[in-house]
Amino acid sequence: PNGGRLSSTRQIAESSFKAFWPRPLKVAQLDGIATQFRYADVDFFLLDVRSYRSDTPDSSSRIQILGTQQIEWLRQALIQSTATFKIIVAGAPILNPAKSRENLSYAQQEHSALLQMFRDERITGLFFLSGGKPYGELTRLVHASSYNLQDLTLGPLTAQPSDNQEELNFFRSPGSSTFERHFALIECSGQEDTRALTLRVFSMEGQELWNRRILASDLQPAN
Repeated sequence: PNGGRLSSTRQIAESSFKAFWPRPLKVAQLDGIATQFRYADVDFFLLDVRSYRSDTPDSSSRIQILGTQQIEWLRQALIQSTATFKIIVAGAPILNPAKSRENLSYAQQEHSALLQMFRDERITGLFFLSGGKPYGELTRLVHASSYNLQDLTLGPLTAQPSDNQEELNFFRSPGSSTFERHFALIECSGQEDTRALTLRVFSMEGQELWNRRILASDLQPAN
């Protein structure tokens, strides 16, 4: 578990994933399992956080999780997308700033370049959906020169949940910490000029724990 591109069991893990997880066809020019699909006016971009991972620091190379090739594919795909919402999905928190190996921010240079790419290309409608933690939260990254980015991290549905005492996410949206088994529903609704994402997080018993509504008009770069 938690291996990277040099893992001796990488091919076995990838084959097992493909056998049990239905998904669109992989991107032809990429290694691994990254892919994308469209639903209504929402484009989903599913990232691979294992096939390119090299996170053992040494003097000859920098830490990477997504890899240059995958980030360039994502850049091109986002530029070409005409969707109202562009949801980027990853098995590791995307916006959590804590320097934990479980977060994309652990690869500091790569993470900074990724966020800068979103700003430089003026990508509209970005929202992030991630896993990889034993708890849930909504991370909100405030930008002075662009719109605020938000990452819904979902914890376990069946595994044992826990708290987050080992790291501090100072971008966490108040009231979104979820330290019990849970799941979420994401609804896209509204007229063409008033489209919105509604996030609803539920307990295993079906009780709504918290919700948020994000307007498409709030996911636009500043002029």
